Amino acid sequence: MNDTNNRYIAGFNVGYLMAKYCPKVVERLTAGIRQTFDFLEGMKAGQQQYEQELAQEMDEIARIRNSSKDLHRDID
Repeated sequence: MNDTNNRYIAGFNVGYLMAKYCPKVVERLTAGIRQTFDFLEGMKAGQQQYEQELAQEMDEIARIRNSSKDLHRDID
């Protein structure tokens, strides 16, 4: 891999983990920097990936809860 890909991948991993464990920090970092470079682009992509996965998990939890409520109504 070339240096550009390595920096992007490193940024992606950092962005993903920061979005998971310290989302306010990564939000401030990505919002506050106007210049673009490989690491930052990867960081933003990692943050977006985590947020997308989290939204999917929350949708799945809501779906399970709703189906569970439907089962309880059928039993009553």
